[in-house]
Amino acid sequence: MRKSLAFAIVVVSMFLGCGRRVTVTGALTHSETGRPIVGAWVYDPTLDTLAIDSLATPDIEPLDGIHPNKQIVTTDSAGRYVLENISARRHFIYFAVEDFEWIKVDFKAKGRDSIFELNVKLEPEPIEVVY
Repeated sequence: MRKSLAFAIVVVSMFLGCGRRVTVTGALTHSETGRPIVGAWVYDPTLDTLAIDSLATPDIEPLDGIHPNKQIVTTDSAGRYVLENISARRHFIYFAVEDFEWIKVDFKAKGRDSIFELNVKLEPEPIEVVY
């Protein structure tokens, strides 16, 4: 009886953890100057909440072929963003803006917190000189 009770508790806790939703917030800054990056795209390709057709689409490599109904938020005048309703499982969050190298961050919520801060520094894209 004790073994089956312990097993049941483990199974229930696994299912409860899988359904947990969290908020990820943070700021994007220039890696060299520390200044906020305004208007950058922050998105989790697993979330279906916002049509990207309503946003200006920058010419950024990781956006090619993105599903048209993914949650995409843009950074505000302080470089801040908020992604809500993120699953606690492991997945990737992309950060992209023109004239900077885009990055993909491996994210997994750990612990019992429901709000996580993820600050990111973006590297400027090298200038291409053609002569």
